[in-house]
Amino acid sequence: MIWFTSDLHLGHESLATQKRGFSILAAMEHLIIQNVNVRVAPTDTLYDLGDFSFRCTVEHARELREKIVCRKVHLIAGNHDKDWSRPEVTKTFSLDPPLMRMKTPEGQVLVLCHYPLLSWEAMRRGAVMLHGHIHSGMGEPAPGSYNARMREQGILRYDVGVDANGMAPVSLDEVLAWFDGVEPREGATLESASLDVMVYVDDVEACRRYWTERLGFCEATRRPGPAGSDAWCLSFGTSGARVVLMDKRLVKESSPEVSTAMPSLLFRVANVDAYHDELEGRGVTLSPISDAGGMRSFAFCDGEGHWMAVAQA
Repeated sequence: MIWFTSDLHLGHESLATQKRGFSILAAMEHLIIQNVNVRVAPTDTLYDLGDFSFRCTVEHARELREKIVCRKVHLIAGNHDKDWSRPEVTKTFSLDPPLMRMKTPEGQVLVLCHYPLLSWEAMRRGAVMLHGHIHSGMGEPAPGSYNARMREQGILRYDVGVDANGMAPVSLDEVLAWFDGVEPREGATLESASLDVMVYVDDVEACRRYWTERLGFCEATRRPGPAGSDAWCLSFGTSGARVVLMDKRLVKESSPEVSTAMPSLLFRVANVDAYHDELEGRGVTLSPISDAGGMRSFAFCDGEGHWMAVAQA
């Protein structure tokens, strides 16, 4: 059988005691290794999608690996892994590239990476993306909620990390059964996203005339702005990008966190819920998804205090 796991973080004492609820590090290490050995037979194949250990010596990490009875353990390195290519430890794991494609005898394609991907090979033709890194389920009352949301949204992406799977590995058969009958839909990919540039002005009507009469932009549509005002969406050629003119004073009153001194961006994506989940998993500062005027959207911060928006296409 083929099995997958990720983010064991063996050796990581603060994670064990402060976030995973163990009294001591050794208890976490014992449980994780025990769960692996109960499920994975010596002749099975186990793919570890990264972060096998953290904050421990390579010697201690190797000792823990030797307690796993499975002889064929592949490692796709995560951001915390040791350099297992060193001559003295090179036989500890079978080292695989950071992005790996595998295909079952039945023709099922899987894409493996430590990090969750927004878009992957053959995603619209049923390829399943397996990843770790985000520790979904850690501290949540329902540890499998992320994987459940992916299934509900028709996104064939699965977190194989121990925090999302009862501190145990998950089999290939279990992953495929999880998505059985799910019709793949376009996920959170930005490949086909459109872009609105929000420009905050003092006189929307005067600027609308200038942009259309002088600059050659076309009037795409009028849409609701802040506080019941009108905002004009202007297009230029066939690029798909639009300029949205909004009343600066009303924006300041309704959304004081937005800096009106510079334009901001609004990305339109095919699946706003999936993209929100993706950014949340990567630690991005976000607002909740809201539904205003029939448009589902949220905002994110770029790290320097500039807020941008994402809306459902």
